Amino acid sequence: MSMPADRSRPRESSSPPYGGMAAERLADDLLVEILARVPARSVCRFKCVSKDWLSLIDHPDHRRKLPQTLAGFFYTRSDNGELPLETEVRFAGVSGKRCPPVDTSFAFLPSHRRVDLLDCCNGLLLCRWYGVSALGDEFCYIVCNPATKEWVSLPDRSHENKVGIERLGFDPTMSSHFYVFVLLENVNFNAYLAEVEVYSSETKRWVYKEIGWNKRIVLPAEQSSAVFLNGCLHFYSFGKRSPFFIGVVDTAGETSMNFHILDNLNNGFIQHSQDCLHYAKFKRGDGNVV
Repeated sequence: MSMPADRSRPRESSSPPYGGMAAERLADDLLVEILARVPARSVCRFKCVSKDWLSLIDHPDHRRKLPQTLAGFFYTRSDNGELPLETEVRFAGVSGKRCPPVDTSFAFLPSHRRVDLLDCCNGLLLCRWYGVSALGDEFCYIVCNPATKEWVSLPDRSHENKVGIERLGFDPTMSSHFYVFVLLENVNFNAYLAEVEVYSSETKRWVYKEIGWNKRIVLPAEQSSAVFLNGCLHFYSFGKRSPFFIGVVDTAGETSMNFHILDNLNNGFIQHSQDCLHYAKFKRGDGNVV
């Protein structure tokens, strides 16, 4: 008589259990191919899986293939009276490592006489690129990713002879495409905002629109901050006869005023966190933030 099978014991299996061991047995090349298809934020989180994953993701041979984000600040400094745009670009990482993780000399770009950093947004940089053989102040716009050393040059603007303030918009959680905004001044009233040009990497062309506010709005300063949020560029500005406010330009070049700012809270700055737009001002004397 045969004995009944003992079903209280777990069955042995020749295959490894699902989880860490299976992941560790994946070939490095296959794992890199998988990680190359996930968002950059997820890649950063995966560095915490194990030391092997950390070394794999941070390996120089894999950085060009994997989506990368930079944790730190790009900045310029002027100690000898030079314009900030014409000084050396530097990067300060939050990791504390002395060696910067990116090449701030932009050696990965085509041969150039000078590169001016204009703006950065979620890991992408907007620059003015001056070729070695360029005449005078002739330049072209370049958007690059210094972590992967990828770059793309933009076509000439339709109103490139007009003075403007350039800003970059990029949100990888919404789209893989970026936008370049150029806020143009009024030719009859210097320093007043009158027109806007927007470049889309999706359509690969510029869109030109006249500002529809019908007010004399002051062009934002070169150093003023701007925030790209929910597909729109937000910036702080004011008018000669208008209160302080946050101006908004969408990717189609349409404009609006988001909200007004009280007079006693002017000269502040804007940033975003947790998908919300924030405005703050440092009060003089007591160091409080409003």
